[in-house]
Amino acid sequence: MDKTPEELAEEYSQIIKASQDVDLDDLSWSLISEWEAESFLAGYQAAKDKYEVKLKEVSANWTFCCEDKARLLQELAAKEDKS
Repeated sequence: MDKTPEELAEEYSQIIKASQDVDLDDLSWSLISEWEAESFLAGYQAAKDKYEVKLKEVSANWTFCCEDKARLLQELAAKEDKS
């Protein structure tokens, strides 16, 4: 799935339009489609921002964890070398 957020927003607005049982003129549908696309993009950006914050939090913890494991493995290896 290699669609841009803008392409996904356009697709979403077309799905909304197709699901409506209302007969509006082209200008009205254009405005609704534009609003739906903007809403989709705003939601997409908010979710992306939230994801990036969580990813940074997890990455910080994961890096710390891995550094501890690496240090422990080095200490174990050093002890084995002394034996």
